[in-house]
Amino acid sequence: MNRAPYPFVFFAHGPWGYPDEIEHVHVSLVFAEDVPTELRAAIESSAPGPVDSFRWPLASLMTFGPPPEQRFDAAVRAYRENDDVTSRAYVQRFSDALDAWLLATHARAPLTTVLGWFGDPRRDAWARWSASVGLERALPRLLTLRRDARAASDAALNVELARCTYEVIAHCFDGYEPADISAAEYALVKDTLSSIHGLDARLDDNVRRLYLGIAVESLPTR
Repeated sequence: MNRAPYPFVFFAHGPWGYPDEIEHVHVSLVFAEDVPTELRAAIESSAPGPVDSFRWPLASLMTFGPPPEQRFDAAVRAYRENDDVTSRAYVQRFSDALDAWLLATHARAPLTTVLGWFGDPRRDAWARWSASVGLERALPRLLTLRRDARAASDAALNVELARCTYEVIAHCFDGYEPADISAAEYALVKDTLSSIHGLDARLDDNVRRLYLGIAVESLPTR
């Protein structure tokens, strides 16, 4: 049996640069199944500082970012050692800590996808592989969570899942368009973009542009 070369889909994985690239780090973890409350708490408590967790009423989604009122780039300076003045070095130490935490989390509760809003694009072999399999491995799980979330009637949760869904499709078609995308997958992508349009004004422009680029037609009005 062929094994995947990477443990889970991780878009935008790659080397970090300087602190200004991580001011707005926002990482969402999509799990393969619901994570028990006690295990969620353990995962939260083991996250590398200054990562903090946003709590969603959905046991398969965890989102992490800077604690309220704290600048992320300033907090990451805690990873500076001795008289190290090379910002790239201590930012990379934080990146390594984040990766180690994600791998340890995956060993305790299998991850399907890790999505992040990092600033400058970060693309290495892991990210390229993720984009090549995202429609197959990441999108179905998110669509299932979106159906589950509708019962929660939580507007913020639905917007977060819409953003995650958009990111999966955007990464898959941003220079890595699958050569073997099927007609069914193509139709699914179009339908999915149509379904998330109108949920968040900040996202809508991006959704319209992506739809136009993929479908070569304007997004249908609802």
